[in-house]
Amino acid sequence: MDMNINMNDSNIVSLRQVEETILSRVAPAFSFESHEKAYAWISEVLNRFGYHEKGRTKKEKISIRRYIKRFTTYSKSQITRLVKEKKKTGTLKYGKGKKRHQFKKIYTPEDARLLSEADNAYRRMSGMAMRKVFEDEFKIYGKNEYEHLAKISHGHFYRLRNSDTYKENALSVGRTISVARPIGIRKKPQPGGLPGYVRADTVHQGDLEGVKGVYHVNLVDEVTQWEILFCVDSITEISMAYVLAEALRFFPFVIFGFHSDNGGENINGSVSEVLQKLFIEQTKSRSGKCNDNALIESKNGSVVRKHMGHWHIPKYEARKINGFYRDCFNEFLNFHRMCACPTTVVGENGKKKKIYEKTMTPCQKLLSIPEVEKYLREDVTIASLQEKMLRASHIEYAKIMHEAKQKLFAAIKKC
Repeated sequence: MDMNINMNDSNIVSLRQVEETILSRVAPAFSFESHEKAYAWISEVLNRFGYHEKGRTKKEKISIRRYIKRFTTYSKSQITRLVKEKKKTGTLKYGKGKKRHQFKKIYTPEDARLLSEADNAYRRMSGMAMRKVFEDEFKIYGKNEYEHLAKISHGHFYRLRNSDTYKENALSVGRTISVARPIGIRKKPQPGGLPGYVRADTVHQGDLEGVKGVYHVNLVDEVTQWEILFCVDSITEISMAYVLAEALRFFPFVIFGFHSDNGGENINGSVSEVLQKLFIEQTKSRSGKCNDNALIESKNGSVVRKHMGHWHIPKYEARKINGFYRDCFNEFLNFHRMCACPTTVVGENGKKKKIYEKTMTPCQKLLSIPEVEKYLREDVTIASLQEKMLRASHIEYAKIMHEAKQKLFAAIKKC
């Protein structure tokens, strides 16, 4: 209360005067400097009018309470509580009262700050994927600062992302024209839970005044989600054949199948020749079956667009981007970025449904396959993959990747 006039109503001594005061439209001529003085006045009023004396009617008690309410800022329920306290203890004493029970805060502003740092590096993945990142940081890499976040629910990530601490720390593409070509078999690959069945697609970085920008070539294994990115200045049969031959060397396992949509960048004689030399089956999406290549389309958005954006990048910058992919980004995607791994469940009606219960990196998914050494290339071992995965923690490497990406963007001339 911010008041500076002392209370003096000693001239009001009868209930009739109380009623007249309540009905009066004249503003109160006094007030209180503190809660202590207000409590003392309420106690004196209750004594003056004999509120708790026998014979006091309900109507009279209501008038006294209304009188108290008129000259204080207290609510009806608070006045009722004070009246009960006066009857019980014989006095009124202002105090902060009993401290209410408060549940201990599990997630602190420091946790929100750590989450914002990780989201800055990962470009804000789903809660399920980020929780697996923090679990590995705590359990595998021994980073105790991530202990709370390793146990967080998926939904609570989004509550932390709405906190002030998090917000303080947090940071036209043409359509592919379908063409009928006699190359490749129209069917959906059936990997049977084994690695080596690669999906491929290209992502155009956008035009500027009719001038084409760079192209990203994206290849993803269907089962492990092992992902390799390349960047080229243009899409030609020769460039795609070269990129394909180079990219397949970066997969740690033997490739058995190569699937793409019907775009001419992948369905052409040069690419087909490369695949035939490596005894790799080439398939393409069926007409009207948009889910045949859904995985790679999803990765185009959640990886390429999220990290590289939509703005135009001139063709001559392709070499710089390719160096970033080769030296840093591809390793980040496969050893430190979480992916949701589906489990196919068949219902009573025979309908198949994918449930995403497990979250892990492509490397972890690869190593979880029984007898995986059968499918690895001759120059790759389980130990070498584990050693590369433990070289840096997930968030440490994500920060390294983020810094390298910022340097890349600083070196690229935006148009």
